[in-house]
Amino acid sequence: MELKGLWWFCLTLLLVVGFGVFGLEIDLSEWEIELSAWLEASHNFFAPTEVGLLQICLPTGFSVVAAILLQYFSPQPGYWSRLIAGIIAIALVTQYMLWRLLGTLYLPNFWIGSLSVLFFLAELLNYISTISFYAQTVSVRDRSQEADYLSQAIIDGTYQPTVDILIPTYNESLDILTRTVIGCQLINYPRKTIYLLDDGCRPEVQKLAQYLGCFYIDRVDRSHAKAGNVNHALKLTSGELITIFDADFVPAQNFLERTVGFFQNSQVALVQTPQNFYNTSSFLLNLRVDHLIGNDVDLSFQYMEAGRDALDSPLCSGTSFIIRRNLLEEIGGIPTQSITEDFYTSMQLLNQGYKVIYLNELISGGAAPENISAYINQKLRWAQGNLQLFFCPQHPPLFYSGLTFIQRLVHFCAIIFWCTAITRLFYLLLPAFSLIFDIFAINPTIPGILIFFLPYYIFNLCIFNWLNGGLRSIVWSDVFDILMCLPVTIAVCKTLISPFGVRFKVTPKGVVLSKISINWQLGIPLILIAICYCIGLLRHFLGIADPSDEAASLAITLTWSFYNLALLSVCIQSTIEVPQERRFLRFEHKLTCQLKLLSEILEGHTLDLSEGGALIQIPSTMPLSQLPETAKLYIPAIADTDFKVKIVRKFRHKEQIYLGLEFSQLSLMQTKNLVKFLFCLPDRWQPTRTKEIKAARAFLQTVFRFYPLAEARGQLKH
Repeated sequence: MELKGLWWFCLTLLLVVGFGVFGLEIDLSEWEIELSAWLEASHNFFAPTEVGLLQICLPTGFSVVAAILLQYFSPQPGYWSRLIAGIIAIALVTQYMLWRLLGTLYLPNFWIGSLSVLFFLAELLNYISTISFYAQTVSVRDRSQEADYLSQAIIDGTYQPTVDILIPTYNESLDILTRTVIGCQLINYPRKTIYLLDDGCRPEVQKLAQYLGCFYIDRVDRSHAKAGNVNHALKLTSGELITIFDADFVPAQNFLERTVGFFQNSQVALVQTPQNFYNTSSFLLNLRVDHLIGNDVDLSFQYMEAGRDALDSPLCSGTSFIIRRNLLEEIGGIPTQSITEDFYTSMQLLNQGYKVIYLNELISGGAAPENISAYINQKLRWAQGNLQLFFCPQHPPLFYSGLTFIQRLVHFCAIIFWCTAITRLFYLLLPAFSLIFDIFAINPTIPGILIFFLPYYIFNLCIFNWLNGGLRSIVWSDVFDILMCLPVTIAVCKTLISPFGVRFKVTPKGVVLSKISINWQLGIPLILIAICYCIGLLRHFLGIADPSDEAASLAITLTWSFYNLALLSVCIQSTIEVPQERRFLRFEHKLTCQLKLLSEILEGHTLDLSEGGALIQIPSTMPLSQLPETAKLYIPAIADTDFKVKIVRKFRHKEQIYLGLEFSQLSLMQTKNLVKFLFCLPDRWQPTRTKEIKAARAFLQTVFRFYPLAEARGQLKH
């Protein structure tokens, strides 16, 4: 790298003038000569060519030893261990970025130099995100003991303000709405009123509300989607507190007991709980790793939000929260300027000096997107809505006078996070581009890679899973990011050009797939990129490519390419949707049961259970042909469960009979008891936690083993 070229290139960017293009020559002044000398010395330090073995091994060895000692002395990360880990991680990533700036930029000409600098600038976004992650999670606030104390006033009746529970709906199925309304009715709180807010104006939903015994509100003007729906209901309701659940979210029985007590402090405006999913997104189901890898939002809602709460800056997520009515009315209702009205709501409350707090307990559960299209659309809506906050018609919320400096930083980082998709897109495309065109955007040395890049990467690999309590693997984070980088980058660019040009789209729920399908819109770009990698690798391994003098650049590009190909293999597989023919999600439950036939009662146990049916196992005491088509099922663990059932499937395996049962003609009380057992019991939901080594093993297995497409997701397991 020519250092004078770096200096001229920096001046070009700052002055927005193409000195290289126009061939202008400017004499260096004395301070410019001194700066060039400093750059020369810095380059020699960050681009070493001859160093000793100890100098190479020491940084990585330090990273590994530091990670091991942190986890040994603090198996469960606390404040001090997180602080030390954060300081080390930020120091290493800062050293890495200095290496990238002073030791790897490649400026042989204007165009390659432009690519090299753009890539560096993209990595700056990732640098900001990394510092933000560690800074926001040094202190993680746990309010569970506080909730224990405050809930006593709710339980003994000394503090019980009226609560309106609002359930906005547009096109969700009656099955989903029934489950949510029943779940809200089962909440242990006497002074609650439930409202079904139907933006679809559907007569069948109105009848359902009458059947279940809740209030029904619709409206002719459907402007501003969910925010407008809720604001319309505010005029027709009167509860002191308002709880909002998305149409597919079911609360636990103790939801209000755990949250209402915080409002004894008159400064508390909103209490948010995690956006938790009771099913795994189709992305993981398609890959058959849903039992091992948690939803990608778990890291944010079950870890980072607790850190933001410690900084008095939690974000509202739009569902499973409770808010004080008079303060919501004070800010003019739910803001309608952005399609992520929840984020905007919490920011306006903080701006007024009120408290927004986060109770990190899984006391509700909702439906994760049930196909890859819905999964992508949900993320694009979040990206667009967050970036819209930069362009709000009045004035950007980040400049609110009532926000503290820390609160502004936290919210700025939450918004800018979506721009890191651009960095991930660079990570995905650049190696393939380099292999095909023999153009390298970085020019490192092998010792530089080992001294400055490897320690940073190894340390993060060792501590990331430990820090977040097993909620997220760093390898699977790469999978999530690579899958989303192209569509999110497009959404970011569209939003920056036309912030309010895309309409709100409801995430579809209750999706049923009868056959294998492929999301070609997402899959084709990934396949094309994978083909480009294969072409580039073949060019080099067959000797077709031009010999390169940049051995280090080629080495890192080849290694990077194989890793990206592995990520692409997993992402391409995730775009293949396998059949999902069941209306109801089944949960694994091994419960004692009795199957009542016409002439006898067979003892057995359930293997899984849903609102629509069950899979049970009974001893092999009779031929399958003698089993009738209908029977009754009794489950002692669930009250009033003399269910009428149809035997829709039966098979024998290892001296046991397995029966697939479909419930028929359930009474309302039976449905309520099922919903209560499946969704509403306290402590029903537990986070999915996985060690990094297990997650990495699952990743490698997925790379080399395509999901057997003939096996339907809804098929009963033998």
